[in-house]
Amino acid sequence: QADVNELKTWHEDISGDVELIFEDDGEVKRFKCLRCKRQLNCANGKGNINRHLSRCKGASSFQPRLTSRSFVKPEKLTQADVNELVLMMILETNSTFSIVENRHFKKLVSHGRDVKTPSRRKVSNDLKSKYYEMREAIRNLLCNNDHPLSITFDLWTDKLTRGYLGVTGHFFDINYILRSVLLSVEHLPKGVQGHTGERIASHIIKELRFVVGENWKDRVKYAISDGASNVVNASCRIAISRRCLQHGAQLLLFHFCTTESDIATAIGHCNYLARYCKLSQRFRASLPMVISTATKTRWNSYLNSCKQAYDCRVATRKYYEQADKVVHKAMKPHIVSLEESGYAICHDVTLLLQLIANMSDSTEGEKYVTSSSVIPQLLKAKKFIDKLFEGVAKGTTCTDIFSEHPDFQGRAFVNPSRVHGWRDKFYALWDTYLEGFLEDEAFLLASLLDIRRATRLDPQYLTKAKDVLFKEMRKVYDSLEKKRLDASAPSTPSTPTINIGPPAEQDERTNEKAMEFFASIVGDAGGDIEIKPWYNTPVEEWKAFGKLVNSSPKSEDVNPISLYTKKNQFCLILPIALSVLSMPAGEAPSERIFSISGNILRVFRSRMAPWTLEFMTYIKKNQIDIDNAMKIL
Repeated sequence: QADVNELKTWHEDISGDVELIFEDDGEVKRFKCLRCKRQLNCANGKGNINRHLSRCKGASSFQPRLTSRSFVKPEKLTQADVNELVLMMILETNSTFSIVENRHFKKLVSHGRDVKTPSRRKVSNDLKSKYYEMREAIRNLLCNNDHPLSITFDLWTDKLTRGYLGVTGHFFDINYILRSVLLSVEHLPKGVQGHTGERIASHIIKELRFVVGENWKDRVKYAISDGASNVVNASCRIAISRRCLQHGAQLLLFHFCTTESDIATAIGHCNYLARYCKLSQRFRASLPMVISTATKTRWNSYLNSCKQAYDCRVATRKYYEQADKVVHKAMKPHIVSLEESGYAICHDVTLLLQLIANMSDSTEGEKYVTSSSVIPQLLKAKKFIDKLFEGVAKGTTCTDIFSEHPDFQGRAFVNPSRVHGWRDKFYALWDTYLEGFLEDEAFLLASLLDIRRATRLDPQYLTKAKDVLFKEMRKVYDSLEKKRLDASAPSTPSTPTINIGPPAEQDERTNEKAMEFFASIVGDAGGDIEIKPWYNTPVEEWKAFGKLVNSSPKSEDVNPISLYTKKNQFCLILPIALSVLSMPAGEAPSERIFSISGNILRVFRSRMAPWTLEFMTYIKKNQIDIDNAMKIL
């Protein structure tokens, strides 16, 4: 019976070519071909039907389904197809252009096909054509919508000390899907002028004029950069400059680990083990993992070095006891110091700063993190660290506090009094590098307008975000009113009165307070306001926003922008949300560009021309995004 039901379901797709003949008992033993009008056996199966339809000469558009037993002759490749495949293979595998001259590769490509393997010059020309094709596709993608654009950019020096400038763009497309594309990667030699902010800005503006148009100032809202003075200067010349979250977190980790003398001493001994691990194969083989060296330029390397050295402490001790006299003498001061207090320091500092390290890790790799996650992540880390310092002030090892967090089950501090001595240094560095993010208006707006994050904010930050949102909605409202008045020239309407309301009180149950906050939005503002024909006033949209937050699901799969696209309901909030929610949390996207470039420019490819590296990086980074963009266009 299962075979019969499957045959009936399959028959619906081919009803124009086949008619099943049912017996009295419900079995299907024969079928009638509507092409040749013949009746044939099928015995409750579709094998005979497939075979007959594949051979039947009757005119029909039916194509038989592929099965595990079917054999379909592969589609014949043209010379253009082969050239395209060879180019993409070289790009994706970081192969050299000279691979097309390999006799085995030539035989593989041309075997059984009437095609030739492209030459190196042909591959080089195809690379240029592909680059300009992608440039035009990205330009069309950006020009086909007027949504705000956020950019990140950074400078990089390759192994041959040649300077490059990379710029990424982040925006919502016409279907309100968040896109991240590489706008340009350009060889920028230092020259006599140097990499000044003015020079960097001029090159970025030139690129923006090409991909966006002359109205780039109206489109580009935010520019994310690290703390370098020339890069910050350039970002201020282009748009509203914003700091990079992961750079702020890494600066805190770096200065905390290097300015505290006991932590710096322990890390110095860990670095010795890491260097010896690279020199001695026997030592490296005896360890469960390779200890990495703590460096200033590598993110989280200080905490990683501490954690790896602590996890390898048993294997290190075993190797130390079995080593010869020369090695034993060289390792003795480091092993003794680590076993006395160094391992305990490594363990405690890793536990204390792990959430900040995780916060910077979440913005690395292929995961794209927007600005709406900045304030919730900072508040979560700060509250947890506050509890830890309160616990060590009482002399406890904070076992109960660690048990509340799923990532720290069964963990505890080894020396609470030493951790308590780090308190002043930590808060001084927090105020210097991370506290400013909690007061940033753009990040407050992003956290409020992303309904997945809005209910996680403390009441005081909700009130601040509300004030900022009203101010921005007023700007949009005044702009729309000005356009309407210029078009119809009526009398100026009276300005509505907006009651911001008193700030909400702090409470430990943040989520419940946040929901009460949004539930009270509807009656939070007063004043008689006339609703315009196609757009609302700030107060009306604020009421609708409160209802939206209370009724919408808080799943991570929800696209917050899709909730604001209802016709004429959020015409003031939508442009604000498109601007702040497209802004990334940091400049990791531009850092990722140069990771791709570094993988392409290996040691044995040092003769590669700058334009070749630019084109290969551009195509490799944008390939997936361009495929999606071409479907939209």
